[in-house]
Amino acid sequence: MRAIIVAPIMCLLVAGAGLAICGLTHWDPHPHELLLAGGAGLIASIAASVPLILARRSDQATAAQAGLIATTVHLLAGIVLAGAALVV
Repeated sequence: MRAIIVAPIMCLLVAGAGLAICGLTHWDPHPHELLLAGGAGLIASIAASVPLILARRSDQATAAQAGLIATTVHLLAGIVLAGAALVV
């Protein structure tokens, strides 16, 4: 449950840091691409937290399997959403 709260906060912190660094170095921050990448990462993170939420009150083996499934979901969702972002 904590991952659903932490993921958007971290996404906003990283985006803010990226905008600040680009502002200090006078680089173009490309806000459209920044929002697209942040949205894809946020969706992938929230999708990956679903197996962990479903396996909350289970034994250690089930929790470990849920962690592996969450990692796989996060990676595959990130790849699919990055591919979709390239098409757009």
